[in-house]
Amino acid sequence: MAFRASLVAALALAGVGFLLFSLAHQALDQTRASPLNAWLALLASLAASLSPALLLESSVGGGATVALALALALLVCWFPGEGSQARSWLGLGAGLGLLLAESPVLAAAAILALVVQRGVLRSVLPERSVGLLAAGLGGGALLVLLPVLLRPLAPTSWVGIGLVHSFGEIRALDVLALRGRGLGAWMHQVGPIAFLLSCAGAVLGWLRPSLRGVAAPLLVPLVLDALIPARSSGLLTPDPLGALRMFSLCGASTLAVFAIQGVALFLWNLALPLVRPAGVLAVAFYAALVAAVAEEGSSQADRSRNAGAEAWTDQAFELLPPASLILARSDTILWRLWAARLASGMRPDITVVPSSFLSHGTLAGALLQEEPSLASLLRDISATGTPSEFSLSTVADVRPLFLEIDPQGDRKIASHTASESLWLRFAPQPYGPSDRRLGRTAATTAFYRVVGAARRNEPHDEATLEVLALHARNLAVASALLHDRDSTQLALDQLAALRRNPTPDDPLWDIIDPQRKAPLRGRHSRR
Repeated sequence: MAFRASLVAALALAGVGFLLFSLAHQALDQTRASPLNAWLALLASLAASLSPALLLESSVGGGATVALALALALLVCWFPGEGSQARSWLGLGAGLGLLLAESPVLAAAAILALVVQRGVLRSVLPERSVGLLAAGLGGGALLVLLPVLLRPLAPTSWVGIGLVHSFGEIRALDVLALRGRGLGAWMHQVGPIAFLLSCAGAVLGWLRPSLRGVAAPLLVPLVLDALIPARSSGLLTPDPLGALRMFSLCGASTLAVFAIQGVALFLWNLALPLVRPAGVLAVAFYAALVAAVAEEGSSQADRSRNAGAEAWTDQAFELLPPASLILARSDTILWRLWAARLASGMRPDITVVPSSFLSHGTLAGALLQEEPSLASLLRDISATGTPSEFSLSTVADVRPLFLEIDPQGDRKIASHTASESLWLRFAPQPYGPSDRRLGRTAATTAFYRVVGAARRNEPHDEATLEVLALHARNLAVASALLHDRDSTQLALDQLAALRRNPTPDDPLWDIIDPQRKAPLRGRHSRR
């Protein structure tokens, strides 16, 4: 199932590469027909389609590559001088309707790009063409909304293609990350020289009338990418601007070959010695940059070398007792557990209770049917948002219970917890200090085993390290509530080993050190 879902995104990336090659080739041929144009168009296609951002997006189900392929198909089909027939207007409108359902942000950028193109070419649309365009747009939107109109009460009536699945969704939700821009990614991948080539290609494309009709729509995503600031958000949260960032990468790679063609043709026409080899070296230089981008992209997209997620699954999921029950507060943990079960059918005997999703649909009823002892726990969560000591003890009497403790929880609940593997196990009776010490030793071994697996290869598995940071914070909260200095120091040492020390304004310090004194500096735990 996971392979079939990611195959759609991979095929869409192949379509992106082909469409970008066609667009660049047609634009270069309008300037001057030359055998070099095909090679330059190929370099533009590879520079974008083999970049780390697009390769990573194409390795998961859905993704922005589907929407990006639709946007590029509209630009290719609506190349300057084409698309004058009525059916072309209908097709353009239908494509925009599908793109609007796939990615509203990219659809807005594509519409703006087409409007800018028509404005640059000084072409006014007749009223009949506008009507056909609107009819095609309405027909495409109606096609996507048809399940909702026919079966509005069905649980899966909304298609929602591409609005849910993307690469960002498999990253940690609770840890904030700064989203980057497509221009920043392009400069990081190919360097400042190639970025200057893109800028020169943009200027050249704007000055040349033969390239203006193609360069103008490609400049639109670049300008929007530069104007829209990067935002701080969860790593698991899908970035609604991800498709726009990738559209800007495609535009930058295409504009760069405009500059390369201009440099090569200028040197080729000079009657000076060694200028023709210099033109060949300019093309070879850009080809070397594209090869470097492809190598970096393949290294980042190759998850087979990254064993961090598998090691975490083995320690945190596979080794749990039979018929265990997990009360997860963090969406990070939930996505990990659900991904392991979806991809490989792992541990079907374990029940996962997502406290943040209990109000969605009939999830609470399904959980209650599976485990009747959850009645009081589900009632407490729905009423107060947190379970009580009694409801947790009721579940722990029936099944092994593992949980993420509430940062605002009380000391009574924390007294029932002890470290086991990477979790806090809740027992019906309070644990003693010796029991916590025994579980803490085994949990430390499991923790650093997963850290070693996540850092075994380059680049490190940052997503797994973020999940481990959540485990460490969970241990720090429980230990601080119990005034267990050794366990609290151990949790802080684990965060330090992950290079994720809590900042001075971190709410974690309100629990560890309510008086806001200096951080704990006791003896370091043995690793």
